[in-house]
Amino acid sequence: DVSKHASPNHSRASLDLIVEPRLYMLLRFQKAAVRKNYETGNQAFSIRLRFLTTRGDSLQKTIGNANYNALEATATARASSCNSLPTTRIASALIIRPLGEEVMATNLSYTRALCSYDLRHNFVVTYQFDLPVGELFSRHDRLTDGWSVSGTTRLSTGLPVTIYDNSDDSLLGTNPNGVNNNYLDRPNVAPGPLNLNYDPAKGPAFNTSLFSQEILGTLGDSPRRFLYGPGFINFDVAVLKVIPLNERKSLQVRAEAFDVFNQAQFFGATSVNGTFGSPQFGRIVSAMPARIMQMGIKFFF
Repeated sequence: DVSKHASPNHSRASLDLIVEPRLYMLLRFQKAAVRKNYETGNQAFSIRLRFLTTRGDSLQKTIGNANYNALEATATARASSCNSLPTTRIASALIIRPLGEEVMATNLSYTRALCSYDLRHNFVVTYQFDLPVGELFSRHDRLTDGWSVSGTTRLSTGLPVTIYDNSDDSLLGTNPNGVNNNYLDRPNVAPGPLNLNYDPAKGPAFNTSLFSQEILGTLGDSPRRFLYGPGFINFDVAVLKVIPLNERKSLQVRAEAFDVFNQAQFFGATSVNGTFGSPQFGRIVSAMPARIMQMGIKFFF
């Protein structure tokens, strides 16, 4: 930053130089080029050296991109006792240069990895069946007619586990900032069996012995995301009863259960701890909410 200030009897030139990284040094050179007064001429020369910390200054730029490929298939079946039975099967892959994560400015491919919400396989079935309560009791009235059951069944693979190391052994001094708020550093990983495990009672979700600390001053060679956590198997069911009041008005009574079998679901982008060096590294640390049940009434008119 070069600045000049002038007045009728005084001018000044200054030069600011900032040197990085880690140690921020400001060298200011000041010289009063001309200084005159009524008695004598004079020149002044001074050098001042100061050490500054400018951790509050940062430069950010959006440079992320994504590559998504998928196959989606939908089938619908209809029957006299089944209003609809759509089935969806999706196989996909989403690879990104991270959005909202630290990137290696000199090697962008180093941080290219699977997206944290890359859902490879997702199978969903929704259905609604009319219950033959009237035929079962051989009578048709307001009590036996209008019963049905509906639900959604979903089976999907897990989400990727994010591997990172917050020790800053690379000495890059990256400042966690963004969606995932993790350092750029990652550990080293050796070839070997991953031994994936989705039951927390049986130990870590993967073979943590394959990972080791990176050499000081270097970045580890482990991909940011290359293995997947536990999948998702869920059944939501609702039982409905429609009570006609007249030709135009009716009541619908619903009893609903989400995760009706109350299975432990260790599904999620953060369900497995991927922080190398943490006592919980590789462990399944969170689960989705347990079964939820509710009732409701709708009035149609």
